[in-house]
Amino acid sequence: MRPGWWNAVLIGIAVLPAAVMLLVERTSSSSDADDIATTPAIVGSVAMHVARTSPGGLVVATVTIAADRPVHLGGLMVQVRDAQGRSQDAAGRPFSPPTLGQLELNADAQTLTAARQIRVSGTFSYVLAYRDGNAWTTLPPYDTFTIT
Repeated sequence: MRPGWWNAVLIGIAVLPAAVMLLVERTSSSSDADDIATTPAIVGSVAMHVARTSPGGLVVATVTIAADRPVHLGGLMVQVRDAQGRSQDAAGRPFSPPTLGQLELNADAQTLTAARQIRVSGTFSYVLAYRDGNAWTTLPPYDTFTIT
């Protein structure tokens, strides 16, 4: 294994409060039966900050992410749901910050930020989701936050 991968993992464990290992399936382009398809390891974390605004709150999601080798993600986002599992308020305004777009990952950690004003009070959960091809893969909730 490359030393850069270990550095990213150690930084992720030491510095990032909610590090999680994501596995992105990658297929081998070789037809040699002895070649084994390997799955890159991706380390990511989300830090949420809520600033009071009227009405509701401004939610800022900071995502830090790296991989043990070059990997292309079709998209990355922090999905936010209310306590009833809804992704938007009664007026149709989404709770989730905008999608962070396509990413080329490597061993150097990238930090991305997205924000959204949530105009209702309540307790919300969030997950990190990535797109590989046309499918979004979500991970278990990192945590919750409350807007009063």
